[in-house]
Amino acid sequence: MLRLVQSLRESAEHSVRPGWAGTSVIKLFARVVLVFAVVAAFIPSAPAADLDVIRPTYSTPPAPPPPSKRLLCYAGLFGEGIVSHPSIDNVPVPGAYSEYFALGGRGGGLIGCDVVFQSGWFLGLEGTAAYGQLKGRHAGVPGVPFDFEGNAPFEMAAHVRFCFYLDPDVNVFISGGPSDTYFTSTDFAGVTTKGFNTGGQISTGFEWRVWSAFKVRAQYVYTWPGSDSTLITGVPLARINPTSHAFRLAFLRVFGL
Repeated sequence: MLRLVQSLRESAEHSVRPGWAGTSVIKLFARVVLVFAVVAAFIPSAPAADLDVIRPTYSTPPAPPPPSKRLLCYAGLFGEGIVSHPSIDNVPVPGAYSEYFALGGRGGGLIGCDVVFQSGWFLGLEGTAAYGQLKGRHAGVPGVPFDFEGNAPFEMAAHVRFCFYLDPDVNVFISGGPSDTYFTSTDFAGVTTKGFNTGGQISTGFEWRVWSAFKVRAQYVYTWPGSDSTLITGVPLARINPTSHAFRLAFLRVFGL
């Protein structure tokens, strides 16, 4: 470096000599350029870490807040076992009351939608329909021979559901609404009467998400089909109330998770 500076000084002295002005200036300019090139070669480049210090930083935009509510819909299949103690009024005479035992099972489908709130509560609507059998036989009352058979092969219902998530995979619920049960009765003479009994239904249970968008549901269902239908031919005041207790297991596919 000192030698380069000395060369520049000598060039400057030669530049003032007469007759060599142009040549000296050119040589001086060339040496200045050479000095700058040498100096630049020895200047270390700034590391990437130092460049990051002066690079402008931008904060990550905040994530959007979770929605206050969302809609989840589902569909599935279920099977149920049913126990019933239907009661019969005014058979075979006015004022008489008796019961019989019925046992059966049904299989069916369900569909519904829930509005899930950020708090973990949700409100929904659900429809179910099932077909099978719920058969029983009434052998009469003491002193009065009366043979009667009943069956409730079909049932449909609509429920309003009130539910709460215990954690992201498990929820509990209660539900209730109107129901319609198709009931048939056959008396001792072989005469069959058929019709729908409109009543109500309540239930409670829990749901567990077992994999991705699939849930398993365990549920207890109580049905009272109503007692305002005359279902026994030839007995005008006959009333039958085939209440039932069902234990249901369902498999659901959920949409909107």
